[in-house]
Amino acid sequence: MKKLFWILVIIAASVAGLAYWDNDFRQWIMQQTGQAPIKSTVYKWRDDKGNWQISNTPPAKGRPYTEQEYLNNTNVMPSLPEQE
Repeated sequence: MKKLFWILVIIAASVAGLAYWDNDFRQWIMQQTGQAPIKSTVYKWRDDKGNWQISNTPPAKGRPYTEQEYLNNTNVMPSLPEQE
């Protein structure tokens, strides 16, 4: 029984050490457990009337746009100024 306990301790310590030093392994563990932040890509461009358009799909070919990535668990809207 003690032998099994020490084998489990060694395995747990090995996995913990690997997760600490290997960033790829850490990201894989986080993805498998649902804890990794998910990235979303949004596209921003001006339409024919000069209005800004923001979408999760790029505009038609030939229209210049910027591409930005956001983490889904991040607030991208600016906060309102404090009222006195």
